[in-house]
Amino acid sequence: MTDKRFERKFVGGMDQVSFALAWLEHVCAPADSYADEVIHSIYYDTPRLQCYYEKVNGDFLKTKVRLRWYEEEEDGSGEVYLEVKRKTGGSRGKTRARLDVDRPWLISAELCDPAFVDLLRAQADVCELGPVGLAPSLHIGYRRRRFACPASGAGVAIDTDIGVRRINGGLIPGIGCATIPSIVLEVKGDRRGDIPWIGRLYDAGFRSRSFSKYGECVSRLIGEEA
Repeated sequence: MTDKRFERKFVGGMDQVSFALAWLEHVCAPADSYADEVIHSIYYDTPRLQCYYEKVNGDFLKTKVRLRWYEEEEDGSGEVYLEVKRKTGGSRGKTRARLDVDRPWLISAELCDPAFVDLLRAQADVCELGPVGLAPSLHIGYRRRRFACPASGAGVAIDTDIGVRRINGGLIPGIGCATIPSIVLEVKGDRRGDIPWIGRLYDAGFRSRSFSKYGECVSRLIGEEA
């Protein structure tokens, strides 16, 4: 399945969490489903971190490949997805495939486990995976709370507690900070339109800019953060 929609991101500091949540609860409605959950992603990259540097260098073509799952049950049950995100200039697309994966293994295995690469290769006929030589690099987790904007019809999500859970030391040395002192508010929809309450976010210090959780985490781990 390929999904193409517009997306805007607003980035603020951790000290703005309480304000942002209170403001969204005032101007938006809670999402009908998955209003509050913890999301996990294992990102793939090459030995030269090609996917990371595509983002850093502002390449016209960018690719992200990741495994994604959600904390839905205490026993770790639930669906796991392979997602391939591509950006060509200003156009975005995402392909998602549901996988049959042992969740306890997925949650606890070292990222250097070759089974992660085997899992990716098994999907080559389903997804156009991108760069050659992909292997797991980072496991990133964060909390997401979702809302619906009645004024624009867009979905709104605020991500907090962003941090690295596991590192593949063969790809990333992990010499820097593994947590992100930022919160990210995303607005996504099927059509572009004005969102009347955005100005209040600017007043509170949020700024509209590109933000990649994977890119931010890698840059801190390898000491390239601004």
